[in-house]
Amino acid sequence: MAGNDDELERRAVEELLKEASRGRVRSETMGPSGWMKCPLRSTNKRFLLNTLRPCAAERRPGSRPATARGTERSREEGSQ
Repeated sequence: MAGNDDELERRAVEELLKEASRGRVRSETMGPSGWMKCPLRSTNKRFLLNTLRPCAAERRPGSRPATARGTERSREEGSQ
């Protein structure tokens, strides 16, 4: 268990040193504002995937669009 803790701590230290190095390079090129984090929020990945998934399915050759399949199913259920 101690080995895992040491490995985790070593990785954390490496990541902090990498981030400090990137900040130093940014400050050299951009001045003091280079230390500040980007003000843009991160991408909402769940929304992006849910938006792109149906589009990718429509572009696949030999597959019907998801909306057409759902409409046909509802028509079949309604006629029974």
